[in-house]
Amino acid sequence: ALYRFSSFQRLPTGIQQQIIRHYSKIYAVGSVAEGNPGLFFYRKMLDLLRENGKRVVVYTTPLNRSLLDSYTMLDWDEYRLNMALFRSLAEARGAFFIDTNDGPDQIDLLESDFHDTDHTLDGGGAKVGRYLWLRSACFLFGQCQPTRADSGQPDMVGKACGRLE
Repeated sequence: ALYRFSSFQRLPTGIQQQIIRHYSKIYAVGSVAEGNPGLFFYRKMLDLLRENGKRVVVYTTPLNRSLLDSYTMLDWDEYRLNMALFRSLAEARGAFFIDTNDGPDQIDLLESDFHDTDHTLDGGGAKVGRYLWLRSACFLFGQCQPTRADSGQPDMVGKACGRLE
């Protein structure tokens, strides 16, 4: 059976347990500290892009908050501290930072929009892609890009461009 296109709650229990074990290890990272090789390369990448005059949008991978909270896989206080560091490094180098999981840029996704903790299904991916495009366009082009009236997401345009809470 192909389970890769199913939401987590529709997966067999054994596969759900494998996913929980796998991601529990990944999210037990803790705080990102100075000396972390990933942090070094993140800074280097941002510096190179800035030096070459590139506009940069950094965004976080959307997380299935409901699933993470159900199994206490992620410490959200630690997450916020880590994202504050990544945000400050990006913004200090002129990049635009979008945290899709917390704060004003949090995207309202349903548990059924995800396959697991951080992989969206087609519907979730469409929501994320639309939001990131609209939000990024404001930074990249200095104005909100118009969307078709039949997009089905009238509030998303305003939220993405900072006009709605």
